[in-house]
Amino acid sequence: MLIFPVIIILSMKNVQSKETILDQEQTLKNTLAVFRDMTKYSNILFIFLLSTVIVSMINAVFALLPDYISKIGFSSSANGGIFMIYSFVGGIIATQSYRLIKYSFRSLVTIISVILGLGIIFQVQSNKYIFLIGIGLLYIVEDIIDPIIMQILNKWVEDKSRATFISGLSFLTSLITMIINPLIGLIIMKYGTISMLVSSSIITILVIIIFYVVILRAGVTKDE
Repeated sequence: MLIFPVIIILSMKNVQSKETILDQEQTLKNTLAVFRDMTKYSNILFIFLLSTVIVSMINAVFALLPDYISKIGFSSSANGGIFMIYSFVGGIIATQSYRLIKYSFRSLVTIISVILGLGIIFQVQSNKYIFLIGIGLLYIVEDIIDPIIMQILNKWVEDKSRATFISGLSFLTSLITMIINPLIGLIIMKYGTISMLVSSSIITILVIIIFYVVILRAGVTKDE
């Protein structure tokens, strides 16, 4: 009996007015124009890439960490409690990180790199509680940059383009996370979780510095 409704639905034509089609084409053109204009402003492009790289890396890493935390001796309830604490601390940090908006890109890159570097030092320790501190430092990086990025976008991106910009940022972050996930899984299988964490943090630091050098050569600072 279900086949008849399916046949009816498939036989129905999707009728769209000429005006609707034109509106959709114009929306697509406007969306592409936002990202084309973004490439003209090094500061916005830098923020876009900085957010995408950091959030993608953190999302991919923490998608695979709960299993390892259980393996080093924490129960499922303790595992949930650990991530609850991370979220709570991250929320507190996010409410205060807007203060960093007054600093230059150089300072922002330095702060993020130092936090990731400290995280690496704690992550390679044999004590499991020190290890938790290390991945906690990794976790809070996203909470540090999110409010900063939102304030910068509010300052630099026009109101009519902001929603499109944020949607594009979210899409690209999800896409890169999807690409990174199997690579991280492969590193864990071959070299272990600690090696994955260290290599992910080091690569992220290097990518951030490369992005910053490109901006620096363009002669752009955040105050501009």
